[in-house]
Amino acid sequence: MTDNLKKALILSGVAFATILIIVLFVVVIVQIANIAPLKRERAEAKAKLEQILNRKEELTDAIEYIEGNKFIEEYAREELGYGKEGEIKFVPKEK
Repeated sequence: MTDNLKKALILSGVAFATILIIVLFVVVIVQIANIAPLKRERAEAKAKLEQILNRKEELTDAIEYIEGNKFIEEYAREELGYGKEGEIKFVPKEK
């Protein structure tokens, strides 16, 4: 091989490597740009899930309260005017 052919092969190899590095760099930049919105969406989804789980816990507590004896007893006292045996009921005067 001649020196000119060797130089041409080396130069073409360097050019190919440079182009490959540039292409890979561009691909990495594009992927990073695609990841940023996904991270934001994930954070929003986690916050929404937390709100939903909190609401679920509130509703579960409310259901347990409504299905329990304490609610029935309070409702009977406040809305229906009932009381336990031996209790004295006080009714405020209406204006």
